[in-house]
Amino acid sequence: VWKTYRAADEKKLEAEESFEEKVWSLADLLDEVTEPPDYLVDRLLPGIGFSILFGSQGAGKSVLADQIAASVATGSRIFNREVRRAGALVLDLEQDPNGAAFRWRSLLRGIGLGHVPANLYTAHSWDPVDDGGLEKLAAFLVEHPHVQLVVIDSLYNFAPESVGEGYFRDGRSMSRFTRFSKEYGIAFLICHHSKKPGPTGADNFADLASGTRGITGPAKARIGLTREEFGTVGELKVSGKLPESTIALAFDKENLVWR
Repeated sequence: VWKTYRAADEKKLEAEESFEEKVWSLADLLDEVTEPPDYLVDRLLPGIGFSILFGSQGAGKSVLADQIAASVATGSRIFNREVRRAGALVLDLEQDPNGAAFRWRSLLRGIGLGHVPANLYTAHSWDPVDDGGLEKLAAFLVEHPHVQLVVIDSLYNFAPESVGEGYFRDGRSMSRFTRFSKEYGIAFLICHHSKKPGPTGADNFADLASGTRGITGPAKARIGLTREEFGTVGELKVSGKLPESTIALAFDKENLVWR
């Protein structure tokens, strides 16, 4: 264990050196940075940073997060968008293994996948951030360097205790995910709940997410999922530091998959 954490510290140091603070002239920035923004899922999930997926209870957030993870693990298109293949880890902290296995079997069948992706991992218990959760994650990533997506379901079960104590505390707490993602070259997809009574009547759909804008504001992508209770018609709204878009969805209840 000590060697694993030491390796994680060494990788962190190397990553920090590559992200040293730099003041650019605009001319140098435009001359040196020529690649387009990096996505795991085109115009939906950036390849670096954290994204927030929020919706009301029972809307189908967990199913969608699992489906995105499976698409990344296989490099399969999702909602007609290109996907870059990479390993994925799903911290399924609101589900027990029996329930998760049932959902995964249904989902894999629903997306037509005849095999279980070898580079897709899941855990149902994980220490929260304040108890060493990120250090444990760093050790896992050192041992599994192909993993570039970490799904956290949900923020409530993993976040620092300071989340929920006001805008500035929320922003500082969430910045830990931003720094970690840069240090280890990964993307977080974090499931979060929306405010009751549900996603209606807000001027800004991102304000439907529970908590302050300190949680959603720093996110690379804010992904809001709506579905009427017991219904099959859904909608995905995407905003943040990427082009805004709206995706019409249909929920396949039999196979527990979004289409």
